[in-house]
Amino acid sequence: MDQQLNTNQNTKSMRVLTLLFVLAALSCSNQKEVTSNTTEKKVQPLAKKVVVERDYDKKTDAFQIQSADVVEQQLHIEVSYSGGCEGHVFELFTDGLLMKSLPPKQNFFLKHYANKDACEQLIKETLVFDLTGSASPGNTLMILLQQYDGELRMDF
Repeated sequence: MDQQLNTNQNTKSMRVLTLLFVLAALSCSNQKEVTSNTTEKKVQPLAKKVVVERDYDKKTDAFQIQSADVVEQQLHIEVSYSGGCEGHVFELFTDGLLMKSLPPKQNFFLKHYANKDACEQLIKETLVFDLTGSASPGNTLMILLQQYDGELRMDF
């Protein structure tokens, strides 16, 4: 009888230990490690269209262009801005006019709508814009992106 009592107590102890181990493992996997005050957003899965408008409003909320690159017929722009509490929207504008130069050049303006976000977390985000239709096939276009000093060249 004592042996059966010891076996039941050992079985109960093993169950309790197993349950505690499982709970401890689950609680560890749910913890998030915070390493900085910077949030990076994933690249947008679909490229946004460029807005072609002659007299677009050039007022914009604060942001910085970290880098820009042309990949095939898409413009990838890495931006940073402060926020974190509201949704932010970016639009790329052009007046659609090509400068008479070789290769031709076209002005582009990135506009940021912060939606009155007063939070101060540094957000980094990569934006993707579709540039198809900006020039004729077989040509080269120099993209003049305001607030960006680098050279952006797109070959069609």
